[in-house]
Amino acid sequence: MDQKKIGIFIALLRRERGITQAELGEKIGVTNKTVSRWENGNYMPDIATMLSLCEEFEISINELLSGQRLGSDEFRKKADENVVGSLKREKAIWKKKKLIDFLEGGGTGILVSIIFFTGRTAEDSGFDRRIGYAVCRLVF
Repeated sequence: MDQKKIGIFIALLRRERGITQAELGEKIGVTNKTVSRWENGNYMPDIATMLSLCEEFEISINELLSGQRLGSDEFRKKADENVVGSLKREKAIWKKKKLIDFLEGGGTGILVSIIFFTGRTAEDSGFDRRIGYAVCRLVF
């Protein structure tokens, strides 16, 4: 799935219909800037908007994701490629999310350690522990 190719395809379909970016945006519920970003290949429409685009242009999701009109021979091949591409992107997103979750958890652990273990003396009244407990309750 090529974001630039999809954008060029959206622009082509829009021009075939003889409508402006603003008119297309109004029909599917987005701004003309959003349509422009798609057509420039800077962004991809979300799944709900893809469905609206497909209805508007009378094409399949597979054709939209392929960035071209497909004949019956090409359709199955492109469908498989699009599914595999979507699964690969999903896997990459999960990896990034796992890393972010891990780093956030590590940061929380360091914060809790600092609260509990810095500046502790035998004369502490327990006030620091109560603050640390309250912070832990907020974080977790």
